[in-house]
Amino acid sequence: MDINKYQEISADIWKLFKKYHSEEAQVFEFPKDAHELHVKYEADEETLKFMQRLLKVYFDELTKTKGWLDERAN
Repeated sequence: MDINKYQEISADIWKLFKKYHSEEAQVFEFPKDAHELHVKYEADEETLKFMQRLLKVYFDELTKTKGWLDERAN
């Protein structure tokens, strides 16, 4: 994978993170947006796996900072 692809994936994940980090974000929309990224990158396994790993890092941060896991427990 070339450096431009890393940059593209990182930018896509960053946009998603910013969207869901806002106070107005609706957590129930996250799976749809994550699926769109999956579809975008699924043609190449290496690219898809990197996108999934990076998405997990940012998703874990969102669950921690936004308390999403706490909401599901209630």
